[in-house]
Amino acid sequence: MSKLSVEQCKNLHPRAVAGAASEVTNREATGDKSVTIDKYEREVLHELIKPDTIKRKGGGDDDKLEPKHEFMIWDSNTGLFSSSHVTLTYPKLNKGELRLYFNAKAKFYPKEGEQFFILRVEGDDIPYIGAMDSEAFEGKTSNDADIRSYTSGEILDMEDDAYQKAVHQPSTKASSRTSTTTTFQRNPLIARQVLSAAGFKCAVDSSHTTFTSGSHGQPYMEPHHLIPISNQAEFEEGLDCEANIIVLCPTCHRAIHYADADRKSQLVERFYVERKEQLEESGIAIGLEELLAKYGLS
Repeated sequence: MSKLSVEQCKNLHPRAVAGAASEVTNREATGDKSVTIDKYEREVLHELIKPDTIKRKGGGDDDKLEPKHEFMIWDSNTGLFSSSHVTLTYPKLNKGELRLYFNAKAKFYPKEGEQFFILRVEGDDIPYIGAMDSEAFEGKTSNDADIRSYTSGEILDMEDDAYQKAVHQPSTKASSRTSTTTTFQRNPLIARQVLSAAGFKCAVDSSHTTFTSGSHGQPYMEPHHLIPISNQAEFEEGLDCEANIIVLCPTCHRAIHYADADRKSQLVERFYVERKEQLEESGIAIGLEELLAKYGLS
């Protein structure tokens, strides 16, 4: 178990001010199906959920207490937190052990070896919890900006490979159906329109060359959602629109995912300035710092 620094907390949520984490054990993952809330995790939890409001199993004066409490739970598929209820109890009548039970429906089902974390977020009276692959957790909470940025790049535009394949299908197979992604709905025809309007040229530098696509005979370019599509639940108007799609050559597309922090910052800031007005006209409002945070750059 470990206490997280404020900087580490903010890497997990931009408004987090306190947090703690611990590795999920084999017993927790395969036996009890619950996380034992340890010392530092308790300190964070009890600032928001008082001990006398937590049900104790085995009877006692608190029999009428509700065992489930509201949490903001991190979804590993979307990278977003959403509200749900999970059971939090003292499992033994006269013991101080405190457990938080898994709930598949609430998308809280940690695996052995993952890092369980809990955060207190400024302006919210609900605990934020989640579980993340240890390597990804170490990357997101690293003090090294390049490592944080690279880790974030790995989860930008989830399921992007399937989306690119749908965009570049031969025209004889084109349809208005959404791409074959399972989590984020994107219409490949919108991206095709953007590619065509851009003349199949890279937005970073129109002189960038690539191979000729076998499906449409034009230079192969890739659409990239400036505000990552994994954040679309935050925007009522949706993010799959022309204003939010940037045309990039494969090298620049990889760069905006995996380049060092300085290079990624340059690209994101440049496109933000260029697209801010168009985004607002499409009903999408976002500040530069908020956008940079979505790329692990703040």
